[in-house]
Amino acid sequence: MKEYKKRESSGIRGAVLKDVTALGQVRVLCLCAMLSAMSVVLAYLAKLVFGLGALRVTFENFPIIFGGIAFGPLAGALVAIVADLCSCLWAAQAPNPLILVGAAAVGVTAGVLGRYVLKKKQWWSLFWVELAAQFLGSVLLKSLALHVYYGYAPLLLLLRVPIYLGIAICESYLLCAIYKNKSFVALLERMCRK
Repeated sequence: MKEYKKRESSGIRGAVLKDVTALGQVRVLCLCAMLSAMSVVLAYLAKLVFGLGALRVTFENFPIIFGGIAFGPLAGALVAIVADLCSCLWAAQAPNPLILVGAAAVGVTAGVLGRYVLKKKQWWSLFWVELAAQFLGSVLLKSLALHVYYGYAPLLLLLRVPIYLGIAICESYLLCAIYKNKSFVALLERMCRK
């Protein structure tokens, strides 16, 4: 019986269960709430500096991706959903369901790839996590939402590809710098323990 429990807890299922239980801790929830607030502020600053169009440069997905990598896909999705809903509340507009799904896809993709698939926190692995999360959530789903709900031309939305490629490069360097700080990584690991 003990051998079965040990085998079950050592696999992916055990890692997911550990991430879900860590999300129930107050410290992890507070950090996820701060990441959501950080995403809202970064999105607001990008709107002020680069305007409201579909081609603005924004780093609003960075806290979402960090939350996904640090605490798992569920935490990444929750950070994204809370940030998007608060951003809509701040802008006094109704949430767009497809943009909400795109934001959640950024967090889930970053959580699955960064937490379970590519476990090394080197620049190249963080770049692939960033690229996959940005491409699926922002380039595909959010661009589809901009086309369907707001009527942006598909050719204009193709210009989002190089923008998010540049954003992924910048954010992966920032993530790499964060994960090189051993004391910060140790703090994150202590937060996730029960």
